[in-house]
Amino acid sequence: MGSLHTIRPLKCTDNSGFVIAGNQLLTTSGAIDATDGAAKGAGWSMTKTGTGTYQITLARPLNDIFSVQVQLLQAALTDLVAVVEAYDVAAKTVDLRIVGMDGTPAETDPASGDEIMFSVHCVANSSK
Repeated sequence: MGSLHTIRPLKCTDNSGFVIAGNQLLTTSGAIDATDGAAKGAGWSMTKTGTGTYQITLARPLNDIFSVQVQLLQAALTDLVAVVEAYDVAAKTVDLRIVGMDGTPAETDPASGDEIMFSVHCVANSSK
């Protein structure tokens, strides 16, 4: 398992900071498991955007993202790690990649039974 942390300073003088966290079970070829209970957490959805690439969309309005943490929980140990590729505050999205660490990192689909676990630390939008 591996993770990449994207961190920026937090300036929060009130109760506007919040965390959206969850985990998503994957099936064959890294597909999103759509069965009931396969996704845990609330306020987000995840889509597979390509081989080894995923996008998390946050439901709640926000002003900033100051930290994203992601891990690939593997059913069987491999050399794959999850990394944060990018995030877009206006679109409320976080892009993730699953890459192999054997030589040149390349996007790779995780195995069936693997899970993507994440937390996104945010500052709330004043319109809430």
